[in-house]
Amino acid sequence: METEQRARPRYSLLTLLALGSVVALAVGWAAASGRWAAERHEILSLIPEEPLPPNDHVLKTFPVTIAISSEGSTIESNWQLSVNAAGAATLHPGVYEPAAPQSFNFTNEQQQVIRDLLVTDRFFELDDRYGDLVPDGGSKTLTVVIGDHAKSVNLAYLRWDPSDPYFNAAKVEESARALRVYLAIRDFLPPNVVPDERPYLLRALQAAEKLEANRKKQP
Repeated sequence: METEQRARPRYSLLTLLALGSVVALAVGWAAASGRWAAERHEILSLIPEEPLPPNDHVLKTFPVTIAISSEGSTIESNWQLSVNAAGAATLHPGVYEPAAPQSFNFTNEQQQVIRDLLVTDRFFELDDRYGDLVPDGGSKTLTVVIGDHAKSVNLAYLRWDPSDPYFNAAKVEESARALRVYLAIRDFLPPNVVPDERPYLLRALQAAEKLEANRKKQP
């Protein structure tokens, strides 16, 4: 009996030591987990939410492919253009009543003009849409793919008139960058194949560039 009574405290002490070890391990694991969570949060904070745009070297040297989709209220105003990396272009007039596709080539000089505008107007940093979709209003979607980067910009009904209640000076000014790229490509299309919407777009561009110039004059 005396032996059993003396053994009990020894067994209880071992139990306490084991429990202490478990608690220590749990505290250590929790601390380590907390440090990992903090480090993970710090690492994730360094990763941009959106992919970074291509740098100038990529824009100037990597293969570029281009696509334009035009949608309008008339059959003729619906057309598509595709340009591959070699500059070979195919224009599909009358999407809903297909006409014979027109094939032609962008010259090296024309491709260089487009590349330069992609750099100077920071095309890949633009918003996805400028203007509003309105009844009987058309829109153009310009898509540029270069390397692993792709960017589409939709040009809809551009409210460039300051008397328009929905006029937004900052957005109109920014749209100039998209318009310059689009119009440069549009100028290289063969004449009289698709309706010429450039007069309207040029008026919008002039209004946008006027806002741009006035802002730069401000101290």
